[in-house]
Amino acid sequence: MPRPTSIRVSTALPRAAQKKVALARRPPRSKTGPIEGQPVTPGTPKRTDSPPSKLKLRILMLEDDVLERELIRSRLENENIECEMIFATGRRDFEAALGQGGFHLILSDYALPQFDGLSALRLVRQKEPDLPFILISGTLGEEQAVECLKLGATDHILKQGLARLGPAIRRAWQEGEARARQRQTDEAMRELSRRLLLLQDEERRRIARELHDHVAQNVLALSLNLNFAQRLVPSESELARIVVECVNMADETATALRRISYLLHPPVLDSLGLPVALQDFVAGFSRRSGIQIALKISKKFGRLPVEMETALYRVVQECLTNIHRHSGSASASIRLHRGKETILLQVQDAGSGIPSETLRRPRSPGSIGVGIAGMRERLQLLEGRLEIESGPTGTRVRAVVPFRVTP
Repeated sequence: MPRPTSIRVSTALPRAAQKKVALARRPPRSKTGPIEGQPVTPGTPKRTDSPPSKLKLRILMLEDDVLERELIRSRLENENIECEMIFATGRRDFEAALGQGGFHLILSDYALPQFDGLSALRLVRQKEPDLPFILISGTLGEEQAVECLKLGATDHILKQGLARLGPAIRRAWQEGEARARQRQTDEAMRELSRRLLLLQDEERRRIARELHDHVAQNVLALSLNLNFAQRLVPSESELARIVVECVNMADETATALRRISYLLHPPVLDSLGLPVALQDFVAGFSRRSGIQIALKISKKFGRLPVEMETALYRVVQECLTNIHRHSGSASASIRLHRGKETILLQVQDAGSGIPSETLRRPRSPGSIGVGIAGMRERLQLLEGRLEIESGPTGTRVRAVVPFRVTP
């Protein structure tokens, strides 16, 4: 593919063309004063507006007319915009230049003999979604202008109105800089959210391990000692009754500790994977809540990355908790499917549904809206999405996560 080069315009232009260029180079008249550089005569109001600050830009320009190029370059110089201009006359040159990158702005003619501005715009949006793109045309109807903006053009300017070009470029550059800063902020926030979730999951693992290895073992030792003390105390005495109550409380505490430890982080999720962890969790949840749950997992599901398994497990946890607390449904179904490029998790109930205002606006801590936001955030960090359909006959939650096995 040929390498695009900057094209120098010959000064040997026809006399009429040289006159147009000279007019384009003339400084604009101020609304409040004379032309810049002209002496101020008595009675002439002085300029009160300051010239715009100087910009240094690298611009890719799609234009096959040498005179139009020189007119635009002159206009930009007059607008205090210093630029390195790379010219392209057709699709091949344009794609080659675009592949090199490093541009602040694209200027494009609307119609060329074997290429057009809309096709160029589509190419740019595929490779550089945020790169400012300004279309310049001799005639551009309203429908064509709307189509350009829908496809992502930053602005469109008529060649008869090049006075708008400088302000349009400044505005496009400022908006591009703002988008770049916003994108950096969004990326930083996503990375922070990812780190917080990882730390949260790691803290859950640590607390679960601590409860299982230390607190639960101490409660078990306490229960054994109480059982031994129970055999030493006369069975009809008041002390025996107190010891029996202590034994029962120790057993209940041990059971609660095991349940809390498991809910914080099930060790089977790390050792055996998501399918086994879901089967174990669903069986226990159904037993405790009385909700009949049908679980269907595709065959040979296999293992997933740790973050993905944890996220999908938390989605199931949150969905079943919401069903138990809010929906009033006596049954639920869970489907976990592994496709060629995506993982699909679907949880459905036959309850009263989620109010529409809950789905639209943030809620207070402890409400269902916070749980939905947490699920969505976890999936977004995996480039996935959360889909919720809810009505009077029930709710369906779908988690879709892209996943492709690298050979």
